[in-house]
Amino acid sequence: MYDFEVYTGKILPVPGEPDLGASSNVVLDLVKSVPTGIYHLLYFDNWFTSLPLMTTLAKKQILCLGTVRVNRLPGISFGSDKDLLKTGRGTHQEKSALIDDVEV
Repeated sequence: MYDFEVYTGKILPVPGEPDLGASSNVVLDLVKSVPTGIYHLLYFDNWFTSLPLMTTLAKKQILCLGTVRVNRLPGISFGSDKDLLKTGRGTHQEKSALIDDVEV
């Protein structure tokens, strides 16, 4: 563990970083203490996962992996929840894209 932060209410943008919204700003604040350029791998849940955050971290050579909410992936189609239920437990879908010269 490099850092942690106790939630105290308002989440502000991180100075010197793009304002990516509350959930991403929390991550950007916490990774300030993570060494860049050595490809650390960060895991987070769907509240934090967004494409702008993933590309920002990749440019710092910090890799990340997380579940994602479909509404945070504009223009990308997934099967319906009903169709996924038919395929059985553990089913997943993978998509990849090139965003700002970063493959996610």
